[in-house]
Amino acid sequence: MDREAIPMYVALAGTILTILSFLLYVFLPNNIYIALFVTGVIMMVVGYVIIDRTNAHLNRELENLKSKENDLRGEIISLDGPYVPSEECGPIESLENL
Repeated sequence: MDREAIPMYVALAGTILTILSFLLYVFLPNNIYIALFVTGVIMMVVGYVIIDRTNAHLNRELENLKSKENDLRGEIISLDGPYVPSEECGPIESLENL
């Protein structure tokens, strides 16, 4: 079992535990089923919070990679207005063979 899959399994087990304990409490009222219901809800919340934080972290990493990729492309960022290329461009020379 992967470490990343544990929160998903915890949330799934919490959902199943919540549903089963609710149904058991409806048909056989007992305090233990209330405790199991609360435990299931807590497991669901903890699992979903961990999954949400992991997704947010992965989205931030993806945005960082995209911004680094944009930096590597050599885009021109004009800070004082829209970029207008110069009319008098000089020749582009390759420095590979020097």
